[in-house]
Amino acid sequence: MLDELRIVSDQLNEKEKVILQELGRLGAAVPAELAVKTYLLPEEIDPYLGSLKKKGLIETRAASSSLPGELIALSDLGLRFIKLCRLANQSR
Repeated sequence: MLDELRIVSDQLNEKEKVILQELGRLGAAVPAELAVKTYLLPEEIDPYLGSLKKKGLIETRAASSSLPGELIALSDLGLRFIKLCRLANQSR
C-alpha cells in the first residue's frame, strides 16, 4: 500500500499534490475555484490539471447549468492516493 503511494507521489510535483489535497477537501471544483484555493492564477492551473488528468488522478465532467465550464474531481486512483496520504500522515 505504501509502495503504491510512493510510486504515485514520486511522479507528482508539489503543486500537483496541493491540488489533489484540495480536491480531497472540496470533493469537486471548477478550475477557477481550485486556482484560488491553491494560490495559483487561473491560467497557471491548466497545465497541472492536464498533467493530473493524463496520470489518471483526476477526471472532468460538465458543470451544472449554473456553473460555466467543467467540474474537476478526483478519479478512483486520485481518491486512493489521498486516502493513502492521510493514512501515512496518521501513522507518523
